[in-house]
Amino acid sequence: MLVNMINWMWVIGTCFVLGLGATGILYGKKHIYGSLDMVLLRGLCVATVYAQVFSCFKRVGGGANVLLGIAVIAVMIMLRKPMAGYVVGCVRSSHFCRYCIIAVLVGGILLWVSSGSTSLYDTYLYHAQAIRWVEEYGVVKGLGNLHNRFAYNSAFFCLQALFSWRFTLNRSLHSLNCLVAAIFIVYSMSTLSVWKKETLKISDFLKLALMIYFMGDEVLRSLSAPGSDVMTQGLVLYIAAKWAELREKKEPEIMKYGELCVFVVWAVTIKLSSGGMILLAVYPAVMLLKEKRFREIFKLLTSGIVVILPFLVRNVIISGYLLYPYSAIDLFDVDWKMPASLVDFDKMEIMAWGRGMKSIELYNAGFKQWFPVWYLTLNVWYKFLFGVNIICIIGLIVRLFFQWKKRRIDWIICVLAATSAIQLLLWFFSAPLTRYGGAYLLLLPAICLRLCDVFQTKTRVASYIAAYGVIGIFLFCLIRFDCKWVNMALIKPQDYYYMPYREVTWEGLTVYVPAEGDTIGYHCFPSSLTEYHLTSIELRGKDLSEGFRVKEEYRNVEFTTYGPVTNYP
Repeated sequence: MLVNMINWMWVIGTCFVLGLGATGILYGKKHIYGSLDMVLLRGLCVATVYAQVFSCFKRVGGGANVLLGIAVIAVMIMLRKPMAGYVVGCVRSSHFCRYCIIAVLVGGILLWVSSGSTSLYDTYLYHAQAIRWVEEYGVVKGLGNLHNRFAYNSAFFCLQALFSWRFTLNRSLHSLNCLVAAIFIVYSMSTLSVWKKETLKISDFLKLALMIYFMGDEVLRSLSAPGSDVMTQGLVLYIAAKWAELREKKEPEIMKYGELCVFVVWAVTIKLSSGGMILLAVYPAVMLLKEKRFREIFKLLTSGIVVILPFLVRNVIISGYLLYPYSAIDLFDVDWKMPASLVDFDKMEIMAWGRGMKSIELYNAGFKQWFPVWYLTLNVWYKFLFGVNIICIIGLIVRLFFQWKKRRIDWIICVLAATSAIQLLLWFFSAPLTRYGGAYLLLLPAICLRLCDVFQTKTRVASYIAAYGVIGIFLFCLIRFDCKWVNMALIKPQDYYYMPYREVTWEGLTVYVPAEGDTIGYHCFPSSLTEYHLTSIELRGKDLSEGFRVKEEYRNVEFTTYGPVTNYP
């Protein structure tokens, strides 16, 4: 726990400075730093891009942290006066004490969560190993050939490797999800309108939805793991809340909406399933074009390209494809390219599993066949949310129609609602596993709740009950989870579990495969899914750093996750 706290201080300090430094890219000399949560997330975005770029040249470890520290010191020297002014302004703000109390309370509880071990299945399937590869080698050509799930190139794995401190602790910390959750929750809890004795607005309901998302045991168990689902969905809810907040404050600076769209691009690099949110860019694009602010458009486009380009480059290096698992986008003729049949099989497996169909053979099952199976897998809460979302979509369409007839459409909120609905539908018709997109089910209900008259009464009683009730339940769920599941480690956090393994000699090297099932964990490195799969691949050079490729005789053979179909034992 103590080690994680020191690690968090390093992450917060570096991202705070990077976030302030990155302001000049978008806003020039205006020094529009924004709230502390925006500064920290802006810095995390910069750190994510930096970690990915660094991984393309060298392993992400001590050297990356030293260079990052030098950059932070340089920014502090250049921006010492505006930075000091920003800090003084934060301390003098009216809500500083409330912010500190909530930050200490929530941060302390989540620090407790972070000290525990992780038992998330996908962590031991490939998350931990993917991070280990970034720590040991950076990016390796054709890594997806060794284990297809390494091709799930999440930018979050590079960020995890940057702040894992393996280079000094001889173990890899996995507390970053808890820290990010703390940033989201402290923002949500400390900025509610009820603190100003006002009724709840759309942004408030989205903030409450963010807290509700982090109440579930499934999400809480994921916080001490290095997976990308929690960060992605938390970021989507955060962006939606910020978007509504800007509208409610009648923010005249369109670039602030544009920056949130850059955050959406960042979310896409963490997990492709959040791609529907990119439609938010329609509003700032139209407004900036209307005002002929071409310089600002260039800045936003450049920022978006800078954020996504390292992710795309790493995709090509790891799998040979621009986007994995989409073999149709085949633009590069490289010798380490993964077999298209394996990429397609992986995509079908994800979709079938997400729909509750446990067999890949049922990938092409029609809606009438897979929907009842999927629906039965939902718990009562998600069944309720699913029904509410259907009502919300119908209600929003009707409301939009009448607003259009009266020429009273609020286009900013309309774009947010439409984007939320499209994001939900994209998730639902692709791989609707609640772990992949449970937060998307909260977007539309949160937006629509504000339309209920009960939250617009002059007495504000309903607002107080809703806000304080959610806060109380959230804190109860956190403490209950800590007491039930987390064995606190006061100094060093608990390490990854050791998984049963077998040693296999391949190409003169020792490679590890699972002794049972398909999970291998972090410590057995390097690993592959099965020994049989190794028979179809080879090293591109003399060692692991030069990457992997499929053997010539297997180039035109059909593949599954476990290896070539031909002669499968």
